[in-house]
Amino acid sequence: MKKDVDKALKMSENELKTALPPLVERVKAFGVGNLMEAMPDLALRLVNNLRSIDVRKFVTEAPEASAAFTDVLWEGVGILVEKDEEVKKKVVNAGEIKVNFEATDSPLKGHFKLSGGKISGGSALLDAPDLKVSSDAKTLIGLLIGDVDPVKGYIAGQFKLEGDLATGIKLVPVMTSLTKRFKA
Repeated sequence: MKKDVDKALKMSENELKTALPPLVERVKAFGVGNLMEAMPDLALRLVNNLRSIDVRKFVTEAPEASAAFTDVLWEGVGILVEKDEEVKKKVVNAGEIKVNFEATDSPLKGHFKLSGGKISGGSALLDAPDLKVSSDAKTLIGLLIGDVDPVKGYIAGQFKLEGDLATGIKLVPVMTSLTKRFKA
């Protein structure tokens, strides 16, 4: 499994469109947690790949592959939080929050939620989220991986936030702490 993931991380965007769906299914069968143990640098490598591709184009041209990848990625984020006491503490302190995110320039969409001291997410939108974040795909990915500061980005109008601003502010320490794990 490790060799297949290593190979996929070196593929072009066009190659990934067809290779990603069956690989994601095999990763699910193998177990995301098992893969993360075998590849401790996996999250960092995935984030670096997200930085290097045109996410808008990829999601537009391969929405099914993108959705499958998003679901597995959020499972991995949940595992990272469980294993990191600093991030987990911030998740607990933030309370219960449901967030939808949706790109304005592509079919990229998804959600994440904080509940019971855990974080989870996926490619579907939630009913009745506390917050809705919208922007172009590059900015949304930047928010999720730490390339866009949530406070500065909001003030600069890089993204729109619907919902209670105080709830959004509760997310800042979680996102800041989590995305530090994605920096080399």
